[in-house]
Amino acid sequence: MHTGSANFYQYAGEVPDKVAVIEASGASVTYGKLYKVANRISHALRDESLQAGDRVALLSSNTADFLALLLGAEQVGIKVVPVNYHLTAPEIEELSKPVEQRPSGDLRHRGVR
Repeated sequence: MHTGSANFYQYAGEVPDKVAVIEASGASVTYGKLYKVANRISHALRDESLQAGDRVALLSSNTADFLALLLGAEQVGIKVVPVNYHLTAPEIEELSKPVEQRPSGDLRHRGVR
């Protein structure tokens, strides 16, 4: 586990009832809740046979769940690749291809900015 997340887990253990995230809706999520969700996610990722070094694409807006997935994946050693939710389906499909299968060149020439 990296130092940043180790600090998070230590702090969450010390002040579980303190607000960690305020959602755009105004709902608040405590450190304790974020800690529990991140742990559940790490176990779910392992249950799916994902392991350290694997990559997972995440299409999400900025939410507490996004943060929990980043923390949970880091527990397992999985790299999260955030995908902007404003991308179109063809753009996401292009990004999901292995690098070797993608056309080379400047993406701006294909309308990707």
